[in-house]
Amino acid sequence: MRLTPSYTGIVHARRLANVLIPLLLAAPLDAQVPRLCGDLVLTYDAGLVALTLTPIDGAPARRLNFAQAPEPFEAIMLRDYVVRSDGRLAVSAAGVLPGQGGMANLIMEFDTRDLNRPGTIRNTGPVVCALIEASGGSLWCLGPDMPALMRGQDYGVLYRFDDGEEKPAVMLKRGQLPREATQSPWARPAQLLAAPGGGVVALMPGVRRMARVGDGEPRVLELPWEPRSHSVVSAALDPRGRLFALLPLAENEKFDTPYGLFRRQGNRWIRIAGDADVLRGTRLLAVSDQTAVLIDRLNKVSTIPLGAEPAGTP
Repeated sequence: MRLTPSYTGIVHARRLANVLIPLLLAAPLDAQVPRLCGDLVLTYDAGLVALTLTPIDGAPARRLNFAQAPEPFEAIMLRDYVVRSDGRLAVSAAGVLPGQGGMANLIMEFDTRDLNRPGTIRNTGPVVCALIEASGGSLWCLGPDMPALMRGQDYGVLYRFDDGEEKPAVMLKRGQLPREATQSPWARPAQLLAAPGGGVVALMPGVRRMARVGDGEPRVLELPWEPRSHSVVSAALDPRGRLFALLPLAENEKFDTPYGLFRRQGNRWIRIAGDADVLRGTRLLAVSDQTAVLIDRLNKVSTIPLGAEPAGTP
């Protein structure tokens, strides 16, 4: 793997190494979560340190290997990934520098049409992109500004990266979210969902909130389900911007509790495809006008037909 680097801010990352490395190594890697981007399913193999791109039409899968880190890094730790509308694969990662050099926060981009072509790398400085999403031609990032967090400042938690801009735009700050929460806004199972027409919906169970963010002021709302530490809730937006989720079918959830597909309508959840129970741990990848796409723990992709709904259904 070859990269064309532009390493602005590495010195700053080195100074923060003693603080950043323990925090980042202790954080769960969102790279374990599969993604569906267009006609590609993205899955990460931690053992191989490789990202696999599998076309849903049955074409051969391709693999991007990160086991051999590009200079000057001695290791690459993936956090999240997404394919942009122009075919660029964006990968959020941490680059481990040799010796006591510390760690740099990176966004790497590759051409999905030719993974052998050199990639590019962007150093995001103090911004840790725990989650990324592509929407409206921009790349969005959910995660902290670590130095500002450590200084006790009102740091950014949601950013928009635009091509040609050196610094990201801060779209949401920690002070706009509840402070009494014991977890962080980016803690799993947080999700970033691309909204139709641009912008994103950030689901943040750690602070029991969701935010709809576009060009104007963000709308921060209570999360439409009660977060539980042991639940495996996943959500997706359909082309009309409606929120769907896989939710447990029992109040007192156990390891064998099945999940069902629900759609948010007003202030309540409506069960969709009521005869389609799925195993706990199955994730909702995407929802179209007629189909929900799921993936189980073995990375097997399946679908649930949604059936026709009357025109104007909210």
